[in-house]
Amino acid sequence: MNIASICGTASTLYLDGYEALYTVTPTTTGTYAINYAGQTWSSIWVFSGACPASGGICQGSVSSSTATQSLVVTMTAGVQYWILFDTFPTPISPCPGTFSISASTVPVPVVASDCNQAVNVCTNINFQIDPNGSGSVYEIPPLGSYGNPDYGLFSLVPPYYNPWGTTNDGCLRAGELNSTWMVVNVLTGGSLTFTFGGLGTQTGFYDWIMYPYSATACAQVAANTLAPVRCNWNGVATGGTGLATTLPAGGNATNFEPPLNVAAGSRWLICFSNWSSVTTAVPLQFGGTAVVSCSPLPVELLAFEATVNGSRVSLDWVTASESNSSHFDVERSVDLEGWEKVDMVEAMGSAHLQTGYASTDHTPLANLSYYRLRMVDLDGSFSFSPVRAVRMIEDALVCHPNPTNGSFTVLDVPEGATIEVLDMLGRTVAADVRMDPLRKARVELNSPLPGLYTVRMGHGASVAMTKVLVAEK
Repeated sequence: MNIASICGTASTLYLDGYEALYTVTPTTTGTYAINYAGQTWSSIWVFSGACPASGGICQGSVSSSTATQSLVVTMTAGVQYWILFDTFPTPISPCPGTFSISASTVPVPVVASDCNQAVNVCTNINFQIDPNGSGSVYEIPPLGSYGNPDYGLFSLVPPYYNPWGTTNDGCLRAGELNSTWMVVNVLTGGSLTFTFGGLGTQTGFYDWIMYPYSATACAQVAANTLAPVRCNWNGVATGGTGLATTLPAGGNATNFEPPLNVAAGSRWLICFSNWSSVTTAVPLQFGGTAVVSCSPLPVELLAFEATVNGSRVSLDWVTASESNSSHFDVERSVDLEGWEKVDMVEAMGSAHLQTGYASTDHTPLANLSYYRLRMVDLDGSFSFSPVRAVRMIEDALVCHPNPTNGSFTVLDVPEGATIEVLDMLGRTVAADVRMDPLRKARVELNSPLPGLYTVRMGHGASVAMTKVLVAEK
């Protein structure tokens, strides 16, 4: 089976046999134990949002050479899950076999000591920690480096304030110690808050560091090329730790950092450090206005870029997957407050492969402007892409004579630049353009009508513009 979302401890080699696939929709949110008995060399996989081969998001897995397997996962009431039983190529099928699903009081076992084992977090969870070391790969960079800065009053060098405005200590001052890696999935954007070990359950120092997540995030962390967005080196061993607008009951300010504004569809990598080497259950609870969920988004946006291309702005974006998406509105603004639609591009609707899109703003605004995508679902719901800025330089050209009868010279034209002329409707006007060795361009308009025209010069990533007036002959 071709599965893109992999998590948990199971080996992908166990996906090469025949499968047995079931769906379940729990009526109560909580942890559930899935037990299988049957064939040797077997595995259990759990996915949400869609069938595993159609973009489902992995929630947990387990595999071994034995004929019995047990997996504990957190499931949300009303959400459909796909439970996959699969075997190593020999035996080729998990059948005959039996399985059961029951509510569990056991905390979710997290075997995620390395970044590439990071557990997908889609709701409040309760997970187990123990003195598990740093995994097979020690990934956290040295203290005081780009990827693991040294903040707070313990720091040997200023600034003592971290970038988000507190003097709390951080980041992971003891490095990667008894680590648990996880990825927080955001469905709806807003202010993200969370607490590890709240409600009086913290029994040791729970230090953590948080990075933006992407397919290359683990490699970037290990290479010390990815900066954290939040981190905390606990001041006290009680009261919980995390992000908070208002301290939770029993919380201490030295253990909490400010909320993080997150976009819909964004994902965040957290390395949780069990500094005290305790064995205990840790509840993770979310708050704020952001919604954490692994339900599939209408559009998973991989990239969006706006670049100056001659006298125009080219907009290109790539989606990783789409589910019931309708279209993209390309929007433009001069102040990040008022937005206007400059184009509409139809979406694929449903796709589980990367899809590229493009649009062109033929009449961009002068100076600095901003672009974003409004990604619209078939039911009318929508979300926005990150904002991109471009700068068009106006009145940086000198044309002589101006007014003109249709023939003029553009001064100070760098080598490799392009010249074009537009009418008042933004349409390209036919013109002969000849460059000379003195950094000048001689322009001859073909049968021009009297009126105001725009001359645009494109050079690399920049554009310069000015107006010329064609007078009546």
